[in-house]
Amino acid sequence: LEVEMLIPPALSFGLALSPVDWLEIGVDFRLWLYTLYSYQLMRPLYRDDQRGIRPMTEESLSREKDYDLSYEIALGLLLRPVPRLRGLELMVGVAYDQSPVPDEHFSLDNPALSQAILSAGVRWQITEHWRAMVAYMAIWYLERDITTSLTSPPTNIRGSGFNHIPSLEVEYLF
Repeated sequence: LEVEMLIPPALSFGLALSPVDWLEIGVDFRLWLYTLYSYQLMRPLYRDDQRGIRPMTEESLSREKDYDLSYEIALGLLLRPVPRLRGLELMVGVAYDQSPVPDEHFSLDNPALSQAILSAGVRWQITEHWRAMVAYMAIWYLERDITTSLTSPPTNIRGSGFNHIPSLEVEYLF
């Protein structure tokens, strides 16, 4: 199966402030131009030596998408709580990401739910060149109750989810 899916451009704006030596504040806003993604083209690929009926066609698989504009907004804080240990940093962040998929065109090939995100981490500059970090991110996929699906067959669903993303990172700085 060959699928064409446009990854839309985005307009982004961010601001970073450091009102005091031990605190950095970052805000990021991104407007995704998903309205450019109006149609998903899907082509079935059959081998030349494959015999029998070819039941799937480009016309039967391709779908209208008519996605909406979408946005993402995030706020993050970086704290250096111990003045003598300047290489020790605490980080926290929150974000919201709006789904571009309207209920009428929601489908299982892109089950996009709006997301609320919370993250926290600790980073330590061990030496001039080595740095380590441990972090955790929680993502809530906000509930959707879809009853107006236009897909064939209809994708009327009620769904939500939750994701845990722990991470450990070791960096070498050049």
